[in-house]
Amino acid sequence: MYKIISRLKRKPGMSREEFQTYWLTTHAELVKALPYVVRYVQNHVVDDSVTHMDGIVELWFESRADMLAAFASDIGKKLRADDDNFIGEIEMTGVDEHIIIP
Repeated sequence: MYKIISRLKRKPGMSREEFQTYWLTTHAELVKALPYVVRYVQNHVVDDSVTHMDGIVELWFESRADMLAAFASDIGKKLRADDDNFIGEIEMTGVDEHIIIP
């Protein structure tokens, strides 16, 4: 299993509520259409004192090759272009998940 974890910060001038609403609706619909996605989780930050970020997203794929194919697809390109509509800063990391407590 190949997983991407991304930390997101909303774009300047956007409220946290606007960011979360857009992410939960418009952007989520694009992710649902992305090929090869096995699982998709949005984690919305609720405590500003812990981090300057606004959310953490998790995307699972069967393999790194599937992830690359997903983002190379037309919907993948559309999804990445949509980032500019609500994301001001993003840090993406590909990880190999090891479940310690299921």
